[in-house]
Amino acid sequence: MHPNQCGSLPGLSTYDACLTLTNDVKTLQRPRLKVSSLFLDIKAGFDNVDNPTLAQILREGGIPPYLVSWVSSFLREQSCTLIFQGAPGTPAPVNVGAPQGSPISPLLFLLYVAPLHSRIPQGLMISYVDDFALTVASLSYRGNIRRLQELFEKLEKKASRLGVSFSVAKKELIHWRTPSQSNSPKCVSPIQVKGEIFYPSNSVRWLEYWFTPALDTAAHFSRRLAIAQGAFALIRRLSPPGVGLPPYLCHRLASSLIAPILLYGSDLFTPGLGTTNHLDTFWRKVQRWTTNCFSATPTLPPQSRMDNTYSALNKRVREKLLTEWASLFPTPGYYLHPAALCPRPFMGLGKFIAGRIHQMRARKSYLAAHPTWWSPDADTSCPRSGLEPETFEHAILSCPSRQHSRSRVLHGVTDVGPEAPLWSSLPLLKRLATFIGVTSTGFPHTMFLPTTPPRFPPVPSLPPQSTPPNVSCFFVG
Repeated sequence: MHPNQCGSLPGLSTYDACLTLTNDVKTLQRPRLKVSSLFLDIKAGFDNVDNPTLAQILREGGIPPYLVSWVSSFLREQSCTLIFQGAPGTPAPVNVGAPQGSPISPLLFLLYVAPLHSRIPQGLMISYVDDFALTVASLSYRGNIRRLQELFEKLEKKASRLGVSFSVAKKELIHWRTPSQSNSPKCVSPIQVKGEIFYPSNSVRWLEYWFTPALDTAAHFSRRLAIAQGAFALIRRLSPPGVGLPPYLCHRLASSLIAPILLYGSDLFTPGLGTTNHLDTFWRKVQRWTTNCFSATPTLPPQSRMDNTYSALNKRVREKLLTEWASLFPTPGYYLHPAALCPRPFMGLGKFIAGRIHQMRARKSYLAAHPTWWSPDADTSCPRSGLEPETFEHAILSCPSRQHSRSRVLHGVTDVGPEAPLWSSLPLLKRLATFIGVTSTGFPHTMFLPTTPPRFPPVPSLPPQSTPPNVSCFFVG
């Protein structure tokens, strides 16, 4: 399979496809390129899977012969019966297609359309089962139109060799815009596909996510709200005020039907304040119906607000992303500190000092005890005291030659391990930065130590509390 194929595979859902699309769009926009996307849909995909062609694709992909024979036998000698009033009910033989409803048919279809994928310079081709998205970038939108037309012609030729085609009615075009382009005139350059002209859309629905040229989330959540309101108008008839279903069954309906409709897409998009208020107003209405309260009941617990739900979802998404990164790209064995998605607090101390700290934390620095790339057998003893190996802990906490500077600057720093309070306390990190600067700890060997006593800057004082403050994130300016 191609790595840009999603759907019908574990861990590759609509969220992964849409996240990849939005990430690549924003990445291509960074060098001030114009980005455009063409959305396609394969017409009757499952019904056009050809058995001999699929067997050849499987053999070329290195599938064992016995599995190829099993798949060919599964798709051979099928029949179809039309069921409607007055139909004869006679089964008709079917020589092409994968039976819908079988758990293996989506997987066979993904293998069948995998040859359609190709690498696009300055662009991306991603698919979810039979939904394709072609994204290109250039210096102008007209250049994107020409590239998309060429890519579609090549894709159409590949599809014709497989016996499939793309639905003309489901093609959509969008020209992406950045916030800085909000005041510039919109591009209305159309694209011509199969003799028909398609103009760019103001909003595109792909995999039930609504995209706008500026990636505005209000368009998505306004439509989710409209769908949820329509569903609520139907189920509220099951329990009119005072009669009908008991509250616990109403709660089940609200949590299993209304909430998923309303929250779909919140793993990728975050609603703004105005949109959150609209969603919250509707959700309070649902809760009043669930608890059989009057529509003017003003008191509800603050936990009912939808923005708390979105915050919990975003936290879950970040934790899942960190778990996937740790499994795909695990930290090296020599790096003892836990991974994180946000910058560490010491990253805001300045580029040079932050680099020294990061190198010493990773045990890949200019300290003598850390492995070097020019001489693995180099002397690891501390060049200042010569007593023990010059590790990060020794250089910061116990080196005798740095005792004077340590007593003047490094108050409160007693541990530099992975779980030390130092890494979450900004005042302590500022003291560590001052100590590293005046003692040249971890500097390259070409930087000689000063011959005159260092002049110490004012030492930042700790706030009057017993434990260091918990600094969750400190972004680099």
